[in-house]
Amino acid sequence: MTMRQLGFLLVLLSGVACRQPDPHAPVVLSDGLVAACAVPDVGAVLAMVDREYGDARGGPGRLADDLRQLFTVYGPLNLRVMDLEQGKDALSGHLQVEGKGLFFEGPMVWRTVDQPTACFLAGDFLTDLRGVVWLLRDRRRALEEGSLERLGELISLEYRGEVGGWKELLERTRLDLAASKGVGMMVHDLRVVMQGDGAQVTQAYLLIYRIGEEGKPVEQRARERLQLRKEGTRWRIVGGLG
Repeated sequence: MTMRQLGFLLVLLSGVACRQPDPHAPVVLSDGLVAACAVPDVGAVLAMVDREYGDARGGPGRLADDLRQLFTVYGPLNLRVMDLEQGKDALSGHLQVEGKGLFFEGPMVWRTVDQPTACFLAGDFLTDLRGVVWLLRDRRRALEEGSLERLGELISLEYRGEVGGWKELLERTRLDLAASKGVGMMVHDLRVVMQGDGAQVTQAYLLIYRIGEEGKPVEQRARERLQLRKEGTRWRIVGGLG
């Protein structure tokens, strides 16, 4: 190779290296979302969200609130997108998400919309992960507040367990809460594996309570395995509570 040919090749490679990615390519959007969650940076995610964004949990405002909570609790999120397929209006594939004390795995469909300036996120970003995390959070709050009504909304009417169905489970919980005071629950090491409209959830927890008004605090550590199912747009517990 002559010096002239070598110089031409270097110029060509330099041009390729400096070429800007196509903002209309859905894969550029996917890479940007992955990078923003790894920082983590809610603002960077929202910069890639369309104004008409919507999913089962709400619009851009709810997405921002959910992401702030996820980043606060689990820190930077490592998103791994596998078997990515680019459709006309969606990115689909298999998704793994890892954070501090969090693992999520399941199918992925992120809706997209191509605008004049770039490809934007139109809906369903981490919707199932957010829905499951908030279901478990609401269940913890229901136990701490002693609210059977709130707990009943989180459990499927088709629940089946050792104690029976939905009605029997709530009655047993009512008796447990009546005998316990100052219930507090801390959870960690959450693992969620989705299959279709169902999910297997395992998590470790520390339950603190007193028996009677003057009883000494009792600490109970355990790991539970729950079965969830998506009913309409909401996740509910269908098994694993006893």
